[in-house]
Formats: sequence, C-alpha cells, structure tokens
Amino acid sequence: MAITVSLDRFVDEMDLPSEDWSAFLNRRTGDFVTYTGEELLGIEIEEEGNQEEDWDEESIPELEAMLESEDFLPLPTKFEIHEWSIMDRFCDTIPDARAQEELHNAIRGTGAFRIFRDTINRMGIEDSWFRYRRQAFETIAVQWLERHGIAYEDRALARDTQHA
Repeated sequence: MAITVSLDRFVDEMDLPSEDWSAFLNRRTGDFVTYTGEELLGIEIEEEGNQEEDWDEESIPELEAMLESEDFLPLPTKFEIHEWSIMDRFCDTIPDARAQEELHNAIRGTGAFRIFRDTINRMGIEDSWFRYRRQAFETIAVQWLERHGIAYEDRALARDTQHA
C-alpha cells in the first residue's frame, strides 16, 4: 500500500533546530524518526568497541536497524537546503533598492544569520521572510518526495482549490 505524506509535516521535520539532528522518513509507514548527532555518534563509538561513553544502549539496536534498512530515507540536511542561498534569493525579492542592498550586506561575513534576522526584524519584514522561507522549504520537500516516488498531500493547495 502506497503512503501519502503530509507536506506540512515533512517541512516541519526538515526544519530541524540544528545540523546536530537527523530526520528520516519510513517509506513504508510514512512515519518520521529523528535522532541527534550524539545518538548517531553512539553507534560509531559502539562499533569501534569504545565503551567509555555513556550512551543509551537500548536505542542503539533500533537505530542500527533503521540505518541498515532501505525503508528509512534521510530527509534533506541543512547542507542540502542551504539556507544562506534562500536568504540571498529573498533579498532579491525586496522592491526597495536600499533595503535590498542592506539585506544583501547583512548576509555577508561573520554572523550572517544573526545579522540577517536582526535586519528583517528592524525592517518589519520577518513575516515576509518566514513565508518565503517556508515556500523554499516546500519546494525542496516536493522535489525530494517526487524524486523518491512518494505521494504527498498539500493541505494549503487543497484549501486554495476548494475556495476557487
């Protein structure tokens, strides 16, 4: 039986708090599983025979089985998403040339993410940014799901179609 994944849920799972987390989709059940980098590192340490670390040994067999299974697919990582590029493209959508230049300057150099966040807050365009970012994540998710032959449900699209 083919599964249908909620696009909203997929994007939420993709949008992990840091690159220290990894999310997987079970292509048979549609369930999402998330592990920390520390848990994944625990497997490597156990495989190397190092017992000095204090890992939750009960979760290791489950995690090992998941990683060896073809049923679990890793969701796009922060490196595949490349949020800096999304920020750069967002800057180009701002109609005011000075604001656009200020945003482009904000994402150059050290602390780009923090400075960008401060700048969009000061400009009062954080809602526009979050809508743009969400749409970019949805595009990445749709491409990933289609590449893996997994059906998805887009509630926003269904709502728009019903109201048309």
